[in-house]
Amino acid sequence: MKKSFDNGFVDIDEEIFDIDKRDTILKIVLRSENLVDTIMPFVSNIVEFNYPYPDTVNDIEEFSYDDFVKTIKSLDFSNYSIVECNPLEKAI
Repeated sequence: MKKSFDNGFVDIDEEIFDIDKRDTILKIVLRSENLVDTIMPFVSNIVEFNYPYPDTVNDIEEFSYDDFVKTIKSLDFSNYSIVECNPLEKAI
């Protein structure tokens, strides 16, 4: 997989997109019937995306690679942060 966000250019392999898409569909289909596991994705949609609907297999199936590329290209990456994680020194 190759990613480059310089100058608005994005190149993400369509094969990887399709694999991730199938994985997402499996996660929805095989979601536990536990109340918390069922409700949390719905709550997450509301809180994070202001989207008051649960995810469905149909939503994922309809989302194409072209839609994905269009969405990524519309994002503004002019402001970003670089985070560096350094290992802690062990205490003596």
